[in-house]
Amino acid sequence: MSNRTARADAGLTAQDLAALRRSLQEQRRFRLEQLARMTGRAPAPEPPAAPEPPDPDPTAAAPEPAVHGACAPAADPGPGAAPAALPREVPAPGPGRLRAAHPAPETAGPGEEAPWDGAAARREVRAELTASARMVLHDVEAALERMDRGGYGTCELCRHPVEHRRLAIVPQARYCGRCHRVREARR
Repeated sequence: MSNRTARADAGLTAQDLAALRRSLQEQRRFRLEQLARMTGRAPAPEPPAAPEPPDPDPTAAAPEPAVHGACAPAADPGPGAAPAALPREVPAPGPGRLRAAHPAPETAGPGEEAPWDGAAARREVRAELTASARMVLHDVEAALERMDRGGYGTCELCRHPVEHRRLAIVPQARYCGRCHRVREARR
């Protein structure tokens, strides 16, 4: 990266910070609602929002904050499109036998592989998704705390500024792109 680009990425304007704060707060609301749905509990009450600084130029259009974690709505296939796929039968382990795609649990005999248990698989997937949502929520809340303390946008390893492009995509980023790649390569 050239020095010119590094200087351009170094400073976040008040408008940039306000847009990133809104994005983080929206992501926090989404994750709290997601966890509430997954665990069957009411969402935790939201802390009062900190007042946003006034826009320096009220005539300037504010950039749209990215919504993270939300899925785009499915496109309507339109008339004449093929119907959605229905559950199909899949071959069973034995020759010439078919079983339903979601069989009822059975017991396995000695030396046999245990049958697929859909309920257990769904519980495992739900547990993984819940853990992931909690991890993202923790990262988002930590980013909001860094914003409040004034350390937001600084890499926690090299202390250089985190690139504005990176923060626009991952507003809870703790590391600059270089340090993130180094950390990922070690895994």
